[in-house]
Amino acid sequence: MKLLLALIVLIFSSQNSQVVSLAIGTAINTTPASVPCPANSTSFNNVCYRAVNTTATWTNAAIDCISQGGNLASVSSDSVNNFIVNLAGQKFGTPTRFWIGGSSSISSDGSWVWIDGNNMNYTNWAIGHPRNVATYDSIQMHGPSGKWYDESSQFFAPYVCEVPPVGTTNQCYDNWYYLATTNKCYRVITKTNTFLNQRSACYSFDGDLVSIHSTGENFFVGALATKAFNNTYKELFIGAKYTSSKWSWVDETPYNWWPNKWNLTNLGSYNYYGLIETGTTTNKFLWDYDDTSSTYPAICDSDPSFLKKEKKIVN
Repeated sequence: MKLLLALIVLIFSSQNSQVVSLAIGTAINTTPASVPCPANSTSFNNVCYRAVNTTATWTNAAIDCISQGGNLASVSSDSVNNFIVNLAGQKFGTPTRFWIGGSSSISSDGSWVWIDGNNMNYTNWAIGHPRNVATYDSIQMHGPSGKWYDESSQFFAPYVCEVPPVGTTNQCYDNWYYLATTNKCYRVITKTNTFLNQRSACYSFDGDLVSIHSTGENFFVGALATKAFNNTYKELFIGAKYTSSKWSWVDETPYNWWPNKWNLTNLGSYNYYGLIETGTTTNKFLWDYDDTSSTYPAICDSDPSFLKKEKKIVN
């Protein structure tokens, strides 16, 4: 009887330095399994991407991505950049230009950031870009080169979203939207009322008036408000209050962030409540204020663990 010796081969992956054992007659897949993505989207590095062949302004493109539970695509490496431009080429044809999630108008200091508020540790600007002109405030990727160009956010172009995988548990229930970077749920109240009555309404939903602590969160909240009012101009209560000559949040979290053009500290001895503006052609989600008798719609937030309804599965 011949002894059959199994041949063991050690293969060192050049990409992830993992050691994989292969025996004769045994096939082992060394490629990480792709996450299951919704229809009309494609997985890469465990992220689902959807190329949307409908033209929109940068803000409206972002709002559409958010309504799908995602965001405009962020780019973290050459490999992600190459994947996105190839996906766009298949969907839009070439040459093409389309929105991704970079902007200089949503940060407090005018710097380029991703829509989720993360810094740009990777860039792929074309020569001569960005042009450092305030009105060129959003990023278009051009295909097939994959280079980035700063462009006015009012330009109409197709876009690429990141969307949740199939079977992802939605941390929030109906009428609430989840933001992973804050682990909070958000809800728009479209009816107008006083600040105190709106806060009571948020309480009835197991939440409070929203507190905002970052660029990405501010954009997300403003985008939800803009979507709720079909891109018309509105102001909505947030949880900011001005008492004893200083601003604070009603939920007592630190008042440690505010958008560009907002640092109002000399309003006298009166009391005021804070507002966020919906997106328009002239601004993106700036803040305002009004007196304590005013009435507006509002935005609530909540910890997902406080919400008592059954969670949904994203399809």
